[in-house]
Amino acid sequence: MTLQQIEKNAGKRGCGDMGKIDMNLTENKLTSCIIDAAIEVHKVLGGPGLLESVYEIALAEHLHKVHSAQVLTYLRLTQKKLGLVLNFGQTLLRDGICRVVNNF
Repeated sequence: MTLQQIEKNAGKRGCGDMGKIDMNLTENKLTSCIIDAAIEVHKVLGGPGLLESVYEIALAEHLHKVHSAQVLTYLRLTQKKLGLVLNFGQTLLRDGICRVVNNF
């Protein structure tokens, strides 16, 4: 199963289109969506049995797409051209920087 299929399944569980984040999500709903994504990654990769780092990488990739989509939504709403997604969990911050461009 691909990340696109994981995102599609998350939408079926009421988390909405993962490419278009609802800015009105409550903390509980957002937490539920993250847990759903983690469960989906676990199902796709199979488990238990893999190293935790494998699950972390897959979930981080999935959530990175979600955060990038959210930044793009904010850029469109504010009519700004450039935004950044910063991952402070990286050993070197420069490895956790992602530019998001709004092409209007």
